[in-house]
Amino acid sequence: MESTILLEFIKGFGRFFLNPIVYWIIVLMIMSSYDRIKKERYYFLFETSRLASETKQTIRLTIIASILLAFLTLGIGVALTYEIIILLMGITLILSITYRLSALSASYTLGLTYIILQFLPESSAMIQKTTSLTLSSLALLIGLLLLLESIMFLRMKGNDFYPSLVHSRRGRWYGLQHLKRLAIIPLITLVPSGTLTPFGDFWPYFTIADQSYSLFVFPVLIGFHHVVTGELPQHAARKLGQLIMSLASLVIIFSLLSIQLPGLSFVAVIIAISGRFLIHWQYYKKDVQRPPIFIENDRTVKILGLIHDSPAEKLGFFIGETIQKVNGKRITSVAQFDQLLKINEGLVTFEVVGIDNKVRQIDNNRYVGDRLDLGILLTARPYSLQASSALRQADDES
Repeated sequence: MESTILLEFIKGFGRFFLNPIVYWIIVLMIMSSYDRIKKERYYFLFETSRLASETKQTIRLTIIASILLAFLTLGIGVALTYEIIILLMGITLILSITYRLSALSASYTLGLTYIILQFLPESSAMIQKTTSLTLSSLALLIGLLLLLESIMFLRMKGNDFYPSLVHSRRGRWYGLQHLKRLAIIPLITLVPSGTLTPFGDFWPYFTIADQSYSLFVFPVLIGFHHVVTGELPQHAARKLGQLIMSLASLVIIFSLLSIQLPGLSFVAVIIAISGRFLIHWQYYKKDVQRPPIFIENDRTVKILGLIHDSPAEKLGFFIGETIQKVNGKRITSVAQFDQLLKINEGLVTFEVVGIDNKVRQIDNNRYVGDRLDLGILLTARPYSLQASSALRQADDES
């Protein structure tokens, strides 16, 4: 028996790497990150984080989540059909084809899979193999993956954000913060036909029929992308995480009730899809009505971004903090800040107002260089445009 189970695990993980969607996910991970890096180099001359950092920052959490989900899905015996898994992979591919991570919440990928199953004709082979418990298990998975998504938001601290710039209609540049993540969850489930047989009347619980099973491992994506202009990204991540956690709790409750009242699984899925969309849309509507907090020439020097593993990050700076003094001199512009750094070769004492509004001093007696050498990004005209203007001026003078 032990050798049979071990063999099924090996086969299950082997099927994972035979799945074409796995290699599409690698392309998606690289391309979505490459687009960010290209824009950051245009705006700031450097990228803030390396390629695929949106996924790398989730690895530890996804490993823990995958293990916990495996205990759940195998412990109670969640069984899905090959047809349902193929349908889910197809929906994932369609929603990700434009590299929009905001479309990759489990509410949409698994939710649309459930909706399509509901509207297929009863004569369909996919429906004939689907039971009410299968639909309840799909709804439960949506709730659990939404819970994981909320944790991903709540874990975003300090400098876990990606800055960019936008040119306003009034001719000033203002800063945006991007809350982006793309997590890959290897999900283990049972599929019909194989060497694993049911244990009495209790396993698998979310069964398809009285038959044998095999293990199947397939990737589930969890992605999100929110743009923030009117408040600190740390506060935005906490608010969104709390809202999504409340939504996940509601979905889980309805999905568990649907085991006894099958119709409630449909209610759980509708709550998940509409709730996730409303959270995104309502936050966007409120945010665009607020004035930008990162804006060019507003007589403050607020940190828009930090280059990963830069001297500034090592010194303890954080996104959203305001540098109000350098060597005791109050600064009110980026140009003044740059000048003081140049005169002192970066070896200065900063007086900083933190995101908690507390004032503290940061002494730099180790790292020599200008603002970019230190890794501090501010709201100013993009470096690519500054370079173009300098070249045109040089041409005119010659």
